[in-house]
Amino acid sequence: MIIGSDGKPIRYSSLRPIYALNILGYSHFDDNEALRILKLYDPLRKKSLKTNLLHIGFFELSKGTAELTVNQKHWHDYFAKGKVSADAPEYIKKAGRIIEFVNLREEERSMISTLERLESDEQARIHYAFMDGLSKGEAKGEEKGKAEGKAEGRVEVAIKLIKRRMALEDISEDTGISISYLQKLKDEIY
Repeated sequence: MIIGSDGKPIRYSSLRPIYALNILGYSHFDDNEALRILKLYDPLRKKSLKTNLLHIGFFELSKGTAELTVNQKHWHDYFAKGKVSADAPEYIKKAGRIIEFVNLREEERSMISTLERLESDEQARIHYAFMDGLSKGEAKGEEKGKAEGKAEGRVEVAIKLIKRRMALEDISEDTGISISYLQKLKDEIY
């Protein structure tokens, strides 16, 4: 924070730039540039905003990518094709995973959250078992029991999803349970 001549902090000095990115599936500008960053301009006084506190970007997916940087091309490909390429930076891959999670059906998000909660609980129990000074033999037995409990938890989640009539392939992908075992569970339920 910057301190003024009167010794008081200048609060506006802590403002950060704001970026607005508009991803368009159609052409908005009459040229072939896919990315355009605009600054504020006052046409009456013919002056631009001197600070860089606001950037407005337009990313047109229908246009060529020749002038884009490598990372901008990764973003373009993701938004245009819905797939993150294997050589994309980790932050783009992470954003893709977040967007994919947000776009899942409620029951799929619920199942993933349940599985993550089970995994987190298991990790916490293992951590506390070691913190409490369990012997190696006790810890091994504890880990084996937790692994069995985790497997039972995944089966319970799978049964709930089968009852909701979710596709077996989706359940298998999210729980790690084989489709043949899921089919047996389904046959037992119905």
